[in-house]
Amino acid sequence: MERGEAETVEGTIRTWQGVRRGRIVQYRGIRYGLAPRRFCRADMAPLPPVGWDGRRYGPAAPQPYERAGHAGAPTFSEDCLFLNVTAPAGGGPYPVLVWLHGGSFQRGSGAWDFAPYRFAREEIVTVTVNYRLGVLGFLDVSALLGRGYEEAGRLGVLDAALALRWVRAHIASFGGDPAAVTVMGQSAGAQIAAILSILPEAEGLFSQAVLFSGALQGLLDRRAARQEAERYLAALDTADVSALLTFPWEALLAAQETVFGGLRSHRLGPVWDRETEGDPMAALAWRNRPLRTLAGTNRDEAEWYAHVYGLGALDESSAEALFGERADAVLREYEKLPRDGRFRERSIAFLTERLYRAEMVRMAEGAAAAGFPFWLYRLDWDRQSWRACHMSESQFFLGRSAPLPDIDHSPAQKALAAMMEEALLSFIRTGAPAAKGLPPWPPFTKEDRAEMIFDESCRVGQIDEAGGAGPSV
Repeated sequence: MERGEAETVEGTIRTWQGVRRGRIVQYRGIRYGLAPRRFCRADMAPLPPVGWDGRRYGPAAPQPYERAGHAGAPTFSEDCLFLNVTAPAGGGPYPVLVWLHGGSFQRGSGAWDFAPYRFAREEIVTVTVNYRLGVLGFLDVSALLGRGYEEAGRLGVLDAALALRWVRAHIASFGGDPAAVTVMGQSAGAQIAAILSILPEAEGLFSQAVLFSGALQGLLDRRAARQEAERYLAALDTADVSALLTFPWEALLAAQETVFGGLRSHRLGPVWDRETEGDPMAALAWRNRPLRTLAGTNRDEAEWYAHVYGLGALDESSAEALFGERADAVLREYEKLPRDGRFRERSIAFLTERLYRAEMVRMAEGAAAAGFPFWLYRLDWDRQSWRACHMSESQFFLGRSAPLPDIDHSPAQKALAAMMEEALLSFIRTGAPAAKGLPPWPPFTKEDRAEMIFDESCRVGQIDEAGGAGPSV
């Protein structure tokens, strides 16, 4: 437990106890949902704020962890529906930021790799959330286990929706404004935030979204997801489907690593049934309330795959892992790339477009068609060996150097970070991004397909119909 003066806040029923640092108080390990049954939807009624010692984080969702069992290692449990609130001490109501961590839908916790104090110091009440991960949160076992398991395949998303219901019901007790909630996520967390924007269970629970390198591209079609569940059951080396319910979670994770490790992590994620739920992009137009969104990608997202997964040229195996049923069509297009001195550069651009950028632009188009404000960006800053790869925005928007190995902490990098953070804070507070020294940032519309290009010299570009950013305007 970190040192800090004990602090309490009056909830609807009892008292929360947290840790105070100066004028900031953090309340840890708040239960927002009852321990769910495995592969079942949690009760969507948010729990009342019963008394809790909020000085310790709640268990993280079961996940692969290299130092499990070592001193200082976190606790893991299927009973993992906990959140943390970091808030200014007194005053308010303040805008609320709900952070959904990334981690390929298989790793992460609301207690790790994020600095809520950065936002609380700016008078923003910040909530970080645990949700179910891996096969326990996203494997579609509905065809295997039958009635009562229909929601398997998107349980992690529904957990996040339940956390938002808790925020609406109780965040005022912590100085937050339940009518001014922004959901922000990175990578898999951004994809969950995007799905929440079209999910009926989350309607009216937030009015703004911030999406770092994640839109609706992570959705698996129901049929493909069920095929992956069959493959997973075979990896468990049992024909007894009840083993899914009786095996210890450690055994389930061992099979998960076999089936969904490495690049095949893309074959495990939230499920969307297009036959019954339609085109997810069209669902944006069904919202009863407008949604304001700030979102974007990094110019060289796919460099991450080259360095982390050792991906070279795309082949049948890697195409299947990354694109599933679309693999053959994607590979045919990929094979048209000229095999010249710029092949690697073109390969990275091709994969970045199809894994991240195309769906982000498509979501901007859907929001524009629905009349919702959508501010789009692209990060071009590449002063590191992995260039403008996946998660490069962390150093600018979030003040985090990890996981990149060689951040350039030059005056220019620090100036861009200050500008981008100011624009983010402006969006959270006012609903529009703006910063001193940043060109006016227009929202993306059908007539003005604008995006902000973040680099040493920032500019507004125009996206052509093929998705590329054209000259400055």
